[in-house]
Amino acid sequence: MAVRRSALVTGITGQDGAYLCRLLLSKGCRVYGAFRRGASLNLWRLHDPGVAEADIDFIPFELLEYYREAYGLFACSGILFNHERPLRGIEFVTRKITSGLASIREGHQDVVELGNLEAKRDWGFAEDSVEGMWLMLQQPNAGDYVLATGQSSSVKEFCKLAAAALGFGLAWEGADQDAVGVDRRSGRTIIRVNPKYYRLADVKSLRGDASKARAKLGWSSKTSLPELVDLMAQADLRRARAGQLLF
Repeated sequence: MAVRRSALVTGITGQDGAYLCRLLLSKGCRVYGAFRRGASLNLWRLHDPGVAEADIDFIPFELLEYYREAYGLFACSGILFNHERPLRGIEFVTRKITSGLASIREGHQDVVELGNLEAKRDWGFAEDSVEGMWLMLQQPNAGDYVLATGQSSSVKEFCKLAAAALGFGLAWEGADQDAVGVDRRSGRTIIRVNPKYYRLADVKSLRGDASKARAKLGWSSKTSLPELVDLMAQADLRRARAGQLLF
């Protein structure tokens, strides 16, 4: 009789934890989920991909260090550049954009206020990233890997993709702190810059090098940025229509 493999997922209530959990369950694993002591046990991200009622046991986060030090667990380090999904927290700029524009589309909000529109990030798809996590753990030796798309796009470009996915015709007027995004079809300003959202120490551009992961794991990012943004925008449109604006 085959022995069922077990997996321990730290931060299981987060975006990555939810999708890694779903992947591991699909592989036939028994999943143990750890979360930070003091954190609220908010399971909405596990309900969304349909795994909250699966075979998951929750254990206190503080046990992990003990088992790692006492038993020398096989441990890999994944350096993941920005990876997004509809389960991303509302406090992150990508979800702020897609949820805000969806709310405008449904009449729940007037405008989205953002910080530096020119900041560039290497945005990938969270489910591609958790596949990379799985592949790391299938190797004969533990190692450290960077997971990234190798491309960077600006916040302004992300806004344009999200607006298009939601039926807006976005045009930019002005520059820097005076920049506004106007819907050509209605003439309304739907995006504007608010200096309070600027970071004191912001990195202008980030882009990852996943060459080691490609060479040793056979991993690559499979989802384009337009596909990713469309997934997020459509999910937030469904939430806006259902009144679930805070997720």
